[in-house]
Amino acid sequence: MVRNYSFPRVKRGDTVYCVEWKKNKPTVVEFPVASAAHSSIVVLEPNGTEKILVGKQTLSRYAASNGDAVAKEFLRLAKQAQADEANAINVLKQVIALGALL
Repeated sequence: MVRNYSFPRVKRGDTVYCVEWKKNKPTVVEFPVASAAHSSIVVLEPNGTEKILVGKQTLSRYAASNGDAVAKEFLRLAKQAQADEANAINVLKQVIALGALL
């Protein structure tokens, strides 16, 4: 089966968003784009350092808006629950916490 990855096409000065988890609590983090290429994005972290994002799976976690970032994280969790049925209860707890961001 072919996997379909989608990640934002951005340019310098744009902003991308990603859901990050800290102590089982999700937050949407905003990253300004320093530069971008076809398969990589360089973003500035909140502390001012540059972070290079490379790879289809990594880039697919980033979105052009808050809502899209939450939706992509929800899809990631759904795929994780489908792949690992034994861990479905923990994934459901994460989905409930993710719903608080909406």
